[in-house]
Amino acid sequence: GYETSNRSEKLLPDGSTLLDKDCFIYGGALTLELEAYLTDQIALLVNARERALFGSDIGKFHTQVSLGVKFIIN
Repeated sequence: GYETSNRSEKLLPDGSTLLDKDCFIYGGALTLELEAYLTDQIALLVNARERALFGSDIGKFHTQVSLGVKFIIN
């Protein structure tokens, strides 16, 4: 992808100046998903994802964790 900050304007409205430049970013993600059936019609879902983005000055690693319940209707 391509990352741009403040629409490529270096001067912010409060008078500050951005030092970072626009750049291409690249990376990948590892995902772990778990589905545990509590009954025949109810499942508990757990999802964990770790993303690694390089080429950016904002941050290298981003973690995402989610929990859910799935109801199966026949």
